[in-house]
Amino acid sequence: MVLTRRAARANNSIIRWLPNEVLAAVMEDASTADLLALCSTSRLIRNIATPLLYRTVILSTVLQVKCFVRTMKRRAGSSSPLARHVRQFSLTDVGNPDFNIPWSLFKGITSVISDLFNLEELDLLILLDRALEFAEMLLFRAYFPNLLTFRYAVQWMTSRERFEPLFLPNLLSYNGPSSVISSITRDTTSINYACILWHDVDDLDVDVPLLHLSRLGSPVTVIGVSTSDRLRDATILAGVASAGQNMI
Repeated sequence: MVLTRRAARANNSIIRWLPNEVLAAVMEDASTADLLALCSTSRLIRNIATPLLYRTVILSTVLQVKCFVRTMKRRAGSSSPLARHVRQFSLTDVGNPDFNIPWSLFKGITSVISDLFNLEELDLLILLDRALEFAEMLLFRAYFPNLLTFRYAVQWMTSRERFEPLFLPNLLSYNGPSSVISSITRDTTSINYACILWHDVDDLDVDVPLLHLSRLGSPVTVIGVSTSDRLRDATILAGVASAGQNMI
C-alpha cells in the first residue's frame, strides 16, 4: 500500500498512538478559542475536544443565546447530540440592558435547557419582562436527574407561584425563591445547603417551604433572605427551629 505524504505524516504522528484519555487530559485547561482551533485539526481531536468545549456554557447576550440555540438544534438529531456534553449552564441578563429576547427565542432556549439531561450545575438569573413565563415553561418540563447545584432568581417571583413537581434526586445545593422549594419532590434526599429568598408579598409563607426542606435532607444549612419588612427575623428563626435546620 502506498501512502500519500499527508497520510504518512498522520500515520507517524504521536497523536495516533496516545490514548484518548491522555489527549483529553492535555486539553483540559485549554481556552475556548484553543478548543475551537483544535476542533478543526482532525476528526479524532474534534471528537475529544467537543465535550470539553460544551462542558460549561455561559450565556449573557442575546447573540450568544441565538447561536447556542441554533447550534444545539442543528446537532439535536445527530448520532452525538451536543446536549449530552453540557455539565454547567448559566443564563443571566444582569447588567445588560440590551438583553431583550424575543418570544420565539424564549421558547427555543427553554426547549434546549430542558434537554440538558446531564446537567450538574444550573444558574438562572433572569430579570426580563417575561421572566416568569420563562420560568413556568422551564420548570414545567424540568427533569435534571444529575443536577447537584441549582441557583435560580427570576424577577417578580413570589411565594404565590406554584410549579409542577421538580424531579432533582441528587440535588445538593439550592439558591432561589421559597416558592420553588415546595415543588421539589421527596426523591431529593441529599440536599445539604439552601439559600432561600422570601419576596415582598401579602402571604409570606415561611413554615411550609422550611418544613418541606427538612424532609429533603438532614442536616440542611439554611440562609434566609427577605425583601419584605413584614417577614421578621424572629419569624424565620421560629420556622427554622420547627423544621430542625441550621440557620445562618
